[in-house]
Amino acid sequence: MAVGDTATRTLLSATVVERRSLPSRGYQYKLHIVSDKGELCVWHKYKTFQNLATTLTIQLLHDGVTDIPHGFDLPRDDTTVDLPLLNTFLLAAVETDLDWGIRIDATTVVYKPKRRSSSSSSFSFVDRKSSMAHHDDTAQRVLVDARILDARVVRVAHPETMKEYDVVQYCLALETRAHGPMRIWRRYSTFSSLATSLQRQCPRMRHELDLPEADLRSSQLSASNIQSRIEVLNQFLLVACKTPLLEWGIRIDADTCVYKRKVVDEPRQGIVLYEEPAKACCVSENVSLISAKIAGFRIGARKDAAGHASVKYNLQMDCLSNLGGICTYSIWRRFATFEELAKSVAGLAPHIPSLRASDDEHHDKALVQRRIDALNHLFDVLSACDELEWAIRVDADTTVYKHRVV
Repeated sequence: MAVGDTATRTLLSATVVERRSLPSRGYQYKLHIVSDKGELCVWHKYKTFQNLATTLTIQLLHDGVTDIPHGFDLPRDDTTVDLPLLNTFLLAAVETDLDWGIRIDATTVVYKPKRRSSSSSSFSFVDRKSSMAHHDDTAQRVLVDARILDARVVRVAHPETMKEYDVVQYCLALETRAHGPMRIWRRYSTFSSLATSLQRQCPRMRHELDLPEADLRSSQLSASNIQSRIEVLNQFLLVACKTPLLEWGIRIDADTCVYKRKVVDEPRQGIVLYEEPAKACCVSENVSLISAKIAGFRIGARKDAAGHASVKYNLQMDCLSNLGGICTYSIWRRFATFEELAKSVAGLAPHIPSLRASDDEHHDKALVQRRIDALNHLFDVLSACDELEWAIRVDADTTVYKHRVV
């Protein structure tokens, strides 16, 4: 539905006045809303308030606000939630400088406008089953086109051995919508990482987004080879820029990013809260990792020929889902699974810890505890490393991604 088909009202106040039990589980809460065109009431599940609190918190942190209102800290479930707690949150949400809103029905939305009209726009958006924040900021530039104009060979030193070697840097020209052209120099690994990220974002375009895994070696740094690599990169950038469904970005400096935005029909501004749809929605779930840790282990009943029982480790992942908001996945995996993950990212970033081979795995509590400590150290490093992007499968339908921070 286009924005023009929606009746919008300005929110003056919102108060939870009643709670009712759901037939399955949990509660619904009745919101009494005062707008510039009268009073309205609507029922929402607790997840609605959680998603709004999460999104506003993300937006405030992005805007540099570290003093998050106490009312934004809502419990994970509503078993201990009372009406005063939700009203404290709503009061804090109304007093923020952010835009957000509440959908009343299919044709009516009530918006809480931004307070400081002099500041730049900072909209957030929560769709029907989403709690992901999208925003515009003065330090963000919207990308129109990107291409490689030139290349140069520079001598660098290995960070550990200090041995010098030659690498190629590529001059990337970026054309932005409102801020004009920009030029930066980047090594091949930047584009290789971007290609991997976009292939995961859109698997059906894997072939069109494919790049050679490695950059040119020192023995291959001829003018013809470099020019050939520039042509490959420009073809990749053309696809990355012109494909409407792809969204990505590249950092210019510590304060500035250029983003290629996903092109959607009639984007709507403001946070909008919805009830869960009555019919299943054909929206694929994207789950982003927040943190991961090994919470325990268990001993399998079966033993191998040597009499050793298998050990599985419980990986708990706090995540942000575009369908369910903040969530936690708990999966059981053997040590070999984490070995494969460690091997797959080895060499992509410095100081990634390695894991010992798992052929001696048996029911030895000291060994298991050492492995739990090693695994938690590994996940601490993998989660904190901005350059890395990796994933782990939960089940046939769900994969958790740790995204690269550009």
